[in-house]
Amino acid sequence: MGKPKILMALYAGGKHAKEEARLLGTVENELGIRKLVEEHGYELVTTDDKDPEPNSAFDENLEDAEIIITTPFYPAYVTRSRIAKAPKLKLCITAGVGSDHYDLEACNERGIAVIEVTGSNVVS
Repeated sequence: MGKPKILMALYAGGKHAKEEARLLGTVENELGIRKLVEEHGYELVTTDDKDPEPNSAFDENLEDAEIIITTPFYPAYVTRSRIAKAPKLKLCITAGVGSDHYDLEACNERGIAVIEVTGSNVVS
């Protein structure tokens, strides 16, 4: 059995993200959480390939994802069909504000928690 998986959908920041670590919501900087996640025994998979459903890298990683993290400005839409492909999913996190990119009814039916972490995608 592998490590529990956290799946993140973030935008590609390119050279700017590589030069500026404060661009947290990018695939390059991964909200600054990779070390913490790995220290706690999780596998972190980060992609900017979230569309189209069902043929994206995001979709390919749903089957064993326990946690999904996305942002309001580059959201991966977690639809009922995507939730159905994620039998281990327990938690959906918005790094920022909002939950309109999650099918809340489907999450509720499955007992999947949906939370937002306001301000987590910025550095003052």
